[in-house]
Amino acid sequence: MSERRQSAGADKVEEIARRIRQGEGASAAAGGPGKAGQSGAKDPAAAQERAAAAARVAAAQEQQRAAQERQRADSEAQAERALRAAARRQERAERRAERKKGRAPGFGGWLTAVVSLSVAVLALGAVLAVGYFDLDAAQAELAGGYRRAAYELAERVEALDTDLAKAQVAEGAALQRALTDVVVQCELAARDLESFPAEGQASAPLSAFFGHAGRRARALSGKLAAGQALSAEEEGEVAALYARVQQMRAAMPKLLEPCANGAFRADDAAFAEGFASLGRIAGEGMPDRMRRPAPAERTSSEQAEEQGEDMGEAAVAARVGELFSAYGCRDVSVAGKTGRGMYHVEFTDAEGRAYAALLTAQGQLAFFDGHEECARTRFGREACVEAAQKFLEHCGYAEMQAVWASEGGSECRIEFVPVQEGVLLYPDRVAVKVCRGRGEVTGLDARAYLQRHRARTLPAPLVPMARLEENAARKMQLSDVRAALIPAGGEERLCWEVCGSRGGRLYYAYVDALTGETLAVRTPCADGRLR
Repeated sequence: MSERRQSAGADKVEEIARRIRQGEGASAAAGGPGKAGQSGAKDPAAAQERAAAAARVAAAQEQQRAAQERQRADSEAQAERALRAAARRQERAERRAERKKGRAPGFGGWLTAVVSLSVAVLALGAVLAVGYFDLDAAQAELAGGYRRAAYELAERVEALDTDLAKAQVAEGAALQRALTDVVVQCELAARDLESFPAEGQASAPLSAFFGHAGRRARALSGKLAAGQALSAEEEGEVAALYARVQQMRAAMPKLLEPCANGAFRADDAAFAEGFASLGRIAGEGMPDRMRRPAPAERTSSEQAEEQGEDMGEAAVAARVGELFSAYGCRDVSVAGKTGRGMYHVEFTDAEGRAYAALLTAQGQLAFFDGHEECARTRFGREACVEAAQKFLEHCGYAEMQAVWASEGGSECRIEFVPVQEGVLLYPDRVAVKVCRGRGEVTGLDARAYLQRHRARTLPAPLVPMARLEENAARKMQLSDVRAALIPAGGEERLCWEVCGSRGGRLYYAYVDALTGETLAVRTPCADGRLR
């Protein structure tokens, strides 16, 4: 039935198409090409109708083809199901016949079993062989990717050497073009580093060097574009970058030597040594005042070495009792370790409220949260910040400064950051939640702090705060400027955090303290900033 309907539909489609073609041919025969064109010009509605009809025909034909494809697929599926059903029926019939005979399988049955087992063994061997060759091919492809990345990095260093050499003698527009090329090559080189078989710590010096060189070249190129000339100190920066790139270029053959070997592997020791040597050259080439602090990521083994040995479940349970003694802590249960090596602990307070917490193996509180929501708002923001500060000190997080507080209903959420040399370290933040009904801390998240916090080597700002305040005051009503370290582009950037308002709207701008580049501008809905 469906085939007849489909056939009838196809006939209708063909009939419509035939009528349209006959109509167009009759029109052309009656007036010729010239007249047909004139008729179309005089009667655009008819032309539009013919175009619409042609489009409908094409759509109908496409639907017809799709329906035929679906019918063909359904027919094939039905045939396959029928074959499987017939095979199952045949198999059941043979089993019933064998049971009726009441005899055990003879030599033919054993022969069949042996042949089947042999076929299975051969198939398993083939699978293992294919898997081996696939693994070998994957390792070869991976090594080939590393080899290509190494040669591309060598090309970037070669191009940087040429561009910085030009920058030594060029002036005006030529110097600006050379510095722009430096920016491009640095960005490409940083991208190449992402494909290297090296850990983040090994590639950090090279990433920092290329990032610094690109930023300085961009800043100097912008200065030239504004019609200003480079100072003697800035020309010295360009010369220092050129000298360092020359050293990196001389060290490149040592990195590429293992890549020329046909048996090169991703874990080649000579390649790793060449890469480390290149990183040392790049790191030594950056003056201390221009160094950017590297991301302070630490492995679990490094943290354990710095903080001490695992204290065990019993000591962790006792530590929870100490931390939450003011809550009337009871029913402490240690549920084991997480994937990051932290102890998962559950407990209740004197009122029966349930809490869950994470503690490091050395007993530091990394996270905890209460499961019962607050229902009242008796305490204000200042009281909540004070309660959070005291709780942090009780837990061992001293010298933390509150930088932000938001009041949402019956809870107050505060962010704390450590301060080093007057610089706010935003990557090491700690978030605290305080119940405004009870005035006590009901949540904490210090995992970012525990993972990243350490003393940084902070560069000296090259953009004076006074100049930044003067520029910002021309665009907004300035409230405050303070130094901050923020994560940006996979690294940590020393910035000036500029707070101001314009047209009744609040703005936070983060300006790179070394280049003057604006990294981010934020417009929060409410001002929860704390000083």
